[in-house]
Amino acid sequence: MNEIANEKRRLRAEINAARDGLAPSYRVESSGRIADCVLKLPAWHKAQTVLLYAPIRSEVNVVLLWEEGWKSHKRVCLPRIENDDLEIYQVSHHVDLAVGPWGIQEPLPGKCPQAMPEEVDLVVLPGLAFDCFGGRLGYGKGFYDRFLLNLRDGTLRIMVAFEAQKVSRIPVYEGDLPVDIIITECAWYGRKGGESNEAKL
Repeated sequence: MNEIANEKRRLRAEINAARDGLAPSYRVESSGRIADCVLKLPAWHKAQTVLLYAPIRSEVNVVLLWEEGWKSHKRVCLPRIENDDLEIYQVSHHVDLAVGPWGIQEPLPGKCPQAMPEEVDLVVLPGLAFDCFGGRLGYGKGFYDRFLLNLRDGTLRIMVAFEAQKVSRIPVYEGDLPVDIIITECAWYGRKGGESNEAKL
């Protein structure tokens, strides 16, 4: 247990530094490429309710996905942390957001109707590191892991990240949930039967 925790701490520090070290112009260009890949997925076109996130620091910027979701009349949801749990709310415009206690833009409950996990058709989530087998390393609070347990079976879970965030294997606890697809600026990685499937972009 302590060995896994120590390895996760090491990876968080290492990959966070690597991601922060990417040139801002590279992050902007790569975020656009990653968003374009998501928009081409059949699952995106089929989805009526999508859960996205508000990017912070050097994360992949997915604001383009918010805007494309609004244009195509999807129900765009964003997370809000309440009592150490991740709750989701439908957002229709940038003005529906305000910076919360974690320094992240969050939906304003007075303006945004709450949504339920089982209503979500597709999730796009951030993370600090990933491996080719669907392993995802978050920030250590477990908000997404607890939330993802409540999704309907078959709801597609996509992590977006930069190629610099890839590691050989993510150390996992029993409760750590893998994602279905990871999309970077260079490739996408999927998992099937515990095996890695990779396609270059």
